Amino acid sequence: MAVIKLATSFFSQCDSINVLDSIPFFQKQDLKKTAHNIYIESVKALMTGSQLQVYERKQATLRAADEAKKNNKTKK
Repeated sequence: MAVIKLATSFFSQCDSINVLDSIPFFQKQDLKKTAHNIYIESVKALMTGSQLQVYERKQATLRAADEAKKNNKTKK
């Protein structure tokens, strides 16, 4: 239930950022990234130790895949 509330809050923040016509696009993107980072940290705070370990392993795998993809593009 707490994760649903966090997700709803995050989506609400993004919607609020989207309607701010007075700020540039890139500033909106930075605000959304900040909101997303806060959301992720809040969700991680709710995880058990084993859930957090699984999450960190998956994130490491994704980062390694992204790095490999970047390296392959650089070689071409």
